[in-house]
Amino acid sequence: MTVLPDAIWMFAASLVLHVGLARVLTRVNRLLLFVACGATVGGSWIACQLLLAGAPVDITFLRDVLLFVCICEFYIILMMFSLASVSASIVHRMHREPMTEAQMEAEYSSEEMVRSRLERLVNTGYVIETDGQLVLADKAHRSVRIFDFVRAFFGHGR
Repeated sequence: MTVLPDAIWMFAASLVLHVGLARVLTRVNRLLLFVACGATVGGSWIACQLLLAGAPVDITFLRDVLLFVCICEFYIILMMFSLASVSASIVHRMHREPMTEAQMEAEYSSEEMVRSRLERLVNTGYVIETDGQLVLADKAHRSVRIFDFVRAFFGHGR
């Protein structure tokens, strides 16, 4: 019996790959990058176990696959929370330096939040301006399809 389930090692490999690529590919959506890293590492691990090692599909293998998927899902939820939560953003900002209430209201007004999110979408190439309108780029449409697949796979509603 292994000290740690293989799932933990595969998640660690996915995380290391994700962190390394995120430092190089700065204009890529970090969430999708992790999904790609997790799918690549996890898929390779499963393929190696089933095809190359000839490992039987036993309860331990199924446990590890399920644990890997659950750990990745948990990480994605944490990442989404840290990227999208206004409260998390305020706490992170206040960790760097104190803020007045007026600064908070200015920086976290509805207009400012929309502006900063839109700026992030433009900077990562998900939104482009065409004929004076903002439209989704091709990679944004691919992201929507991936998110829809993941939502359906995990049974999450819209």
